[in-house]
Amino acid sequence: MAAGYAPPLPDRRRYPGGGGGGATGPPGPTGPTGATGPAGPQGNPGPTGAQGTTGAQGPQGVKGDTGNPGATGTQGPPGSTGATGPQGPQGDPGPQGVPGPGGVPGGPASGDLTGTYPAPVVLKAAGDFDVASKLRVVGPSITGKSSSDCVTFGPRAVKGRLNSNAPAGAVDAVRLTLNRGLTVGGDPVADDAARSSWELVVRDDLVSDDFRVLYSAPGAGNWPTQTELFKVTAAGNAVILANAYARNFYLTKGALSQSTAGAGGVVDLDFNISTPTPDPAKNGWLVRGNLDNDLFEVWRYARPGAAWSNPISIAGPTGKTTLTLADGIVQRAMLAGGAAANGPGAVSKVVSGTFNSGAVYNTWILVDTLPNITTRGGPVLLMANHSLVHVSLTTNSPRYSFRWRRNAVDILTDLSTRASAAAAVPLPWPTCLDTPAAGTWTYTFWVYVEAGANSSAQASGFNSLLQAVEIG
Repeated sequence: MAAGYAPPLPDRRRYPGGGGGGATGPPGPTGPTGATGPAGPQGNPGPTGAQGTTGAQGPQGVKGDTGNPGATGTQGPPGSTGATGPQGPQGDPGPQGVPGPGGVPGGPASGDLTGTYPAPVVLKAAGDFDVASKLRVVGPSITGKSSSDCVTFGPRAVKGRLNSNAPAGAVDAVRLTLNRGLTVGGDPVADDAARSSWELVVRDDLVSDDFRVLYSAPGAGNWPTQTELFKVTAAGNAVILANAYARNFYLTKGALSQSTAGAGGVVDLDFNISTPTPDPAKNGWLVRGNLDNDLFEVWRYARPGAAWSNPISIAGPTGKTTLTLADGIVQRAMLAGGAAANGPGAVSKVVSGTFNSGAVYNTWILVDTLPNITTRGGPVLLMANHSLVHVSLTTNSPRYSFRWRRNAVDILTDLSTRASAAAAVPLPWPTCLDTPAAGTWTYTFWVYVEAGANSSAQASGFNSLLQAVEIG
């Protein structure tokens, strides 16, 4: 309920039985305006009022559709002529006219030519000449000659030349030469007769199919005797040629050379011997194929002193290999296991054919002494094929004993046997295996004859041999 609102007084007409009403009091104060009620329905329009004054003109409205054209009016009088318009595009060319008579060129030349017509000269003959396509040079064909110069180049007196064979020749070849040409009658003439000449030749014909390097000594004149130094054939073989003995092919620290002085020649491959600048602080080596003597050799060149040695040599006819080693022995790795070592590792001695123990009994008698043997610590096999026989004039049975000694030390003793016969009876061959340390040793072989037998040990003189061999 709104503030200050007073409910209406009861209407006595609506409520009978109420008390009689008193006189109407004065109206109370006007209450506040109530809320606006909802709008009522639209009333009928009233009559049109009088027209008001014309208002200001409004903005331009949207253009309406174009109306139908009106009838064409009558033509007016002709106007004056307008200005000339721009020229139109070029039309197609007409047919070629009949050529006129040729005239003689004249005036100054331009482009690659200089001077004036009718006799200009090539401007770039004195400078660089650029060719956008192929440059084909056909040299002169000299009557009776097989080749001719095509291109000569170089600012110095000694020129370079590129030439080829003329059509009349039977050889297909291209040559690049230095200090020799084919320009005077087809014969080569040196630019400087005091200088040597060189020529590179490529041939491809029925006679030859190869590449060659040729050399001519100074002063050789026309058609010099050329030396063929190098050639590569179509089969891929490179051939280096030289004089009686020369270093044909140098490496950084070696050279490949050949000698043709003998019947077969010698080919050497050396290291630090004949190089242009050998190292004087290092020794040199040379591997040689000696065709004259049918040998393969290895040589050592010791510095200082330039002493040569030949540690390895293989003989072709026999296949024998000779090794000269500094320590005079064959190393274990050079042999198969258990193989015997010849040379310094084996010594032998033939027993004297006049040996006779005579009437010496009950004591050791020296049969023979072997040469010294130097060992590397391997076992030493001692073999006594002494050819000694028992000789007796009776039928007694004496005892014979044998021993081996190394540097006066017994290593086999009292290997005994008995022989009974009044004749010559071979005595046994004792074999012994010694195990000395590495060193140099002297081996001796001894015999002992028992007393009272009237017998002796004597050499028969046939196939007698004492041996000491280091094995392993």
